[in-house]
Amino acid sequence: MLPRLETDPDEELSGAEIRDLTARVAASHRTARRVTVLTDGLWLVTAAAITVGLVVGAAGVVRDLVLAAPEDVAAPGLALPALRMLLLVAGLALAATMAARLGPVAVSGAGLRWWMPMPVDRTSLLSVRLVRALGLWSVSGAAFVTLVTASTGVPVTPRSLTTSAVTGMLCGALVVTAVGLLQHRRSVLAAIVVTGDLVLALTPVLGVMLVVTGAADPGGGKGAGWDAPWWGGGRAAAVVLGGAGCLLLAGVHRWHRGLEGLGSRTLTSATSVAEQAGTAMVSLDLRELGRALDGPGVRRPPRRPAGLRWVRGPVTALLAAEVLAVARNPVLVAQAVGLGALVVLAREIPALAGGLGHAVVLLAVGIRSAQLGAQGARAAQGSPVLDSLLPLSARATRSVRAVVPATMALISCGLGCSPLVLDDPRWLALLLAAAGCFAAGAVRGAYREPPQWSAPLLATPAGAVPTGALSMVTRGPDLAVAGALPLLVAVVAGTPAWGIVGMQVLFSGAALAASSVVRRADA
Repeated sequence: MLPRLETDPDEELSGAEIRDLTARVAASHRTARRVTVLTDGLWLVTAAAITVGLVVGAAGVVRDLVLAAPEDVAAPGLALPALRMLLLVAGLALAATMAARLGPVAVSGAGLRWWMPMPVDRTSLLSVRLVRALGLWSVSGAAFVTLVTASTGVPVTPRSLTTSAVTGMLCGALVVTAVGLLQHRRSVLAAIVVTGDLVLALTPVLGVMLVVTGAADPGGGKGAGWDAPWWGGGRAAAVVLGGAGCLLLAGVHRWHRGLEGLGSRTLTSATSVAEQAGTAMVSLDLRELGRALDGPGVRRPPRRPAGLRWVRGPVTALLAAEVLAVARNPVLVAQAVGLGALVVLAREIPALAGGLGHAVVLLAVGIRSAQLGAQGARAAQGSPVLDSLLPLSARATRSVRAVVPATMALISCGLGCSPLVLDDPRWLALLLAAAGCFAAGAVRGAYREPPQWSAPLLATPAGAVPTGALSMVTRGPDLAVAGALPLLVAVVAGTPAWGIVGMQVLFSGAALAASSVVRRADA
């Protein structure tokens, strides 16, 4: 008969004692002394003060650029309070979707393997993670709201900065608390991710609707109602913020009590996303960061099979897979439409309404919209077997994968430049020719190599910068910028001559040829 194992309840460790024991074991492997800790604390305070100063200074520069209208630009049709409202709505949607993607309560991989199987209360184990999530979202919300309000015409005074910081802090904490209360329901988290992405993508469309209907007219009338005296403080603001603070305390208490119900499946999903995103941030790999944040609940399975009768060979099969990868993700389509509306909305901001500002916005929108259509190319880079199974050459495969990114870039740029196209059809021909260079940049960026950390460092006032890691940001957009030079010249000049259209065709062809070149390191 096997012996019966019994435990003494008085000798069992609680969750807080397990965390304390883990911290003491980790501290025993460190050689930091009190002087080092004090130096690190002073450095943190100094860095925070410098950051606040830079944020306030940058907000002043942005405010001056937004308010300063060139002489050759008409009066803007978007009031600053309406612009402020659009930015705050977009920030709220971004905070909600990021909280839903990252957990928000997650532990490390080691904690998941060692802490979770222990017979201790889970509430005390995860309470520190709860406080960390609250602090991160509160600080981020305060910084974002302060930057937005200071950049969109709100007078920079101690009262306005305090009101903005408190408002952002409470909004960020309320958002992460609401998501934390629903963390155990994965279907609800997936719905929050999709809804937040759609709201974030379609916010420029709302701005265009406000401009078209005249609801955001800065010259008074309908637009005057947007400028509520909230940021100046007052009794009403204090009452609302106090009520939000009480609601936050109640939500945090309920969230803390519900930590015991978080299962291993929920924590495993949150841990994998958080660790993958953290690794991508450390390695400056934006491609891996996008893969980490693109959770499994974002893409819904198709309700009915799609008719693929037009598929007749490897080329059409690959093209069908590219189209379905975009069509089955409604967020990508909404982002393409929102990027087009962003170009229209940028013309209502004086600093971006001129030729050079409009060219920069159009270039950024073209690059980003083409990247949205390069889903298949990014998947093929992560799994090279996808390309090797096709009876096509590597150059032909990359050329076919550039079709959908070119279409996405044409949709966004065409919607953004629709007023110009209606006045002069040559703009449409120019955009058709320029879509190829944007697609070439997206394909080149999707197939780029991992960063070369053995490359030499570049000394800057902010510290050493690894030159090899810069390829994660520059490779891809560099080809798009070089290929879109005729388009940028036409936008700055304001006239799309047929000679520029022909030159754009040559530049886009060269860019597509360069993006399809396969080196041995890429194969």
